[in-house]
Amino acid sequence: MPVPSLKLIIIFMLDLTNLKDLLDKNRNDYPSFPDEIIISNITNNLPFLANFIPADIHLYQLLDKETLKTVGEAKPIIEESFHRRSYIDYIFPLDENKIFREIVETQNIIIGINGEIINELPCHQTVFPVFNVKKELIAFLEVKRNINEELRIGAKQEVYREIIDSITQIIINKALYETRYLSPFLPGDALLIINDMGLIIYANPLMLSIAKIFNIHPELEGNIFSEIFAPQEVVVKDMNFLYLEQDITLNDVTLNFKAIPLPGYIVIILRDITQLRRKEIEISVKSMIIKEVHHRVKNNLQTIVGLLRLQQRRIQNHEAKNILGESINRINSIALLHQYLSQKDVELLNLKELSSNILLGIIQSMGEPDIKIETEVITTPEVILLPSARANSVALILNELINNAVKHAFIGKLSGKLSIYLNLTHNLLKITIKDNGTGLPADFDPEKHANLGWRIILSLLTDDLMGDYEINSDENGTTINITVPGIT
Repeated sequence: MPVPSLKLIIIFMLDLTNLKDLLDKNRNDYPSFPDEIIISNITNNLPFLANFIPADIHLYQLLDKETLKTVGEAKPIIEESFHRRSYIDYIFPLDENKIFREIVETQNIIIGINGEIINELPCHQTVFPVFNVKKELIAFLEVKRNINEELRIGAKQEVYREIIDSITQIIINKALYETRYLSPFLPGDALLIINDMGLIIYANPLMLSIAKIFNIHPELEGNIFSEIFAPQEVVVKDMNFLYLEQDITLNDVTLNFKAIPLPGYIVIILRDITQLRRKEIEISVKSMIIKEVHHRVKNNLQTIVGLLRLQQRRIQNHEAKNILGESINRINSIALLHQYLSQKDVELLNLKELSSNILLGIIQSMGEPDIKIETEVITTPEVILLPSARANSVALILNELINNAVKHAFIGKLSGKLSIYLNLTHNLLKITIKDNGTGLPADFDPEKHANLGWRIILSLLTDDLMGDYEINSDENGTTINITVPGIT
């Protein structure tokens, strides 16, 4: 879909009559939607209609020439419904209601019930035909609204009826080529209706309250919208064939502004998002602070690693060198986490990236130069993301298992292969470390013969992650399976 320039969109904010251009737009150059998509597009808009009108809304699809099925419904949340139960998936013959037969014959909108009492509420019923791109009748949209609601509008009843019919018809027509939909109209939303000249002809009580509280203007009806709402800042959120959405800031107030162009009118829905915007700014600031903390922790850990490496070079004792090397790898694993978290917007880590970097770091620092070790990290097609708290424990476990394999599995060999398999299924994380080395001793039991590395693994796995492990080893190599439940 062609996207208007930012300059043009901001002009719309100042001169809303230009929004009429949206009514004339079509998608002749684009493929048309099939019937199922059209039905889905209309269904997505039903919650908006139900609360905006307010009314009970039902969408009936023609299964064949004589049978209907209820495929969509929405009830108002700000007013009592006419119906006590749901009618979704209800299948019934076309002739069950003569209105549907009349629409098949006339292809026109039909006003059905008008004034009849249903469940102690006076009802006004309108049924709209729904056509596909081939002008074939595929569904009926039924609107049942409470007549008392019209009476509350007062002198604007005729405008109210015209707006309801127009906005319903626009939603039906635009469903042929627009998948975006209007979010539900909430009890706290303010409403303005503007005519072709940009004159405010109706403001609901909530809009009048907002205008008074935020000192926008003492009176709204009868004034030019663009003269009252002269924002200091405009942020374009969306523009499509159905509506224009912007966030506007004026007098330290931020309002979400949604404009729906209709023949002869523009419906404006305003939502006060001042507190939401302030919260977003607070969260953004806190996020930057947290990222800076992670960055500094990473730098401090790398400083410690540098000092340990200096010490390692000056020590002649081979065992002491290995102990320092293991400590350096553990610290590096933790530093990797903080490096990721200092760069990402959310505290989630890509397990494959983390595993690959730990593996590379250990091979470079601990691997024997005379032994060529082939490595691989294999994971599911879906990216596995870990929360930072759990990723810390997983990283340390990976560090110990990889470190053990690199140090012990390939003694006496010229080459070897070390593989890491990562799989997340039904909220269960499975990590497999597999080598083709010499295998573990036949009587090896990590819970009895555990060195420091295995004590770290068992402590983190059982106490922190509530996971389990399994070891399979012979002269052809060792496979260690780690399972961690509830990882997401």
